Amino acid sequence: MIDTVDDQQGSSFLGVFTAEERFAFVYVTCSGPGNIDLVVKPLGTYQLDCDQTGAGSPNQFEVGIGASYAVTINGRDGQTWAATIAESDTGN
Repeated sequence: MIDTVDDQQGSSFLGVFTAEERFAFVYVTCSGPGNIDLVVKPLGTYQLDCDQTGAGSPNQFEVGIGASYAVTINGRDGQTWAATIAESDTGN
């Protein structure tokens, strides 16, 4: 499963996913000032510094096959971001 959004601003709910693999990866890149929030429910909220996301900051989460998880990105004024969600049975 791969889901991608490009050229986004503000906040966006990317969806609820049912894991087909053991690990979920959310790759985020953003431009603009400050941090962007990556929310993966039920796992938590993670702040990413836009200056350090580079070509796609890889964020790995162990979700377990069959588990449901939801992904939301909360951007701030003046930020543009993109995200890709992918899964794998191996981490890193």
